[in-house]
Amino acid sequence: MIELANVSIWVIVIAAVIQMAGGAMWYGPLFGKAWMKGMGIDPNDKELMAEMQKSAGPAYGASLVFAIIFGYAIDLLFNHIPIASLTIAIFWTLLLYVAFTFANTIKGVLWGEISKSVFIINTGFEVVFFLIVGVCAYLM
Repeated sequence: MIELANVSIWVIVIAAVIQMAGGAMWYGPLFGKAWMKGMGIDPNDKELMAEMQKSAGPAYGASLVFAIIFGYAIDLLFNHIPIASLTIAIFWTLLLYVAFTFANTIKGVLWGEISKSVFIINTGFEVVFFLIVGVCAYLM
């Protein structure tokens, strides 16, 4: 039987912090302008920007919840499969990313729902997020 409580609270906290603070940096000063351009958003459209800010709360909340779930899930998984080294932890983390996230998000590009530039920016953040949380789950 799988022990569902055998996780590190620190992995969950790190996942939440990386998601929120890392996302703010990634989609703000680092790649915010390129992301908005790829999304077709005019940052000078004050009305649109105000509307986006008003509706951002639920999206931030959902992002936080899913980061907590991911931190819990990857730590639980890493506690139940043999991971002998950091290299194996990185392998598993990337495998999980490709199998569950990349395989679904690439469809948006293939079907023309999002631009390649937005996909690359989003994928970059997701890979960094997955790797940091995966390495923390291995180390803790």
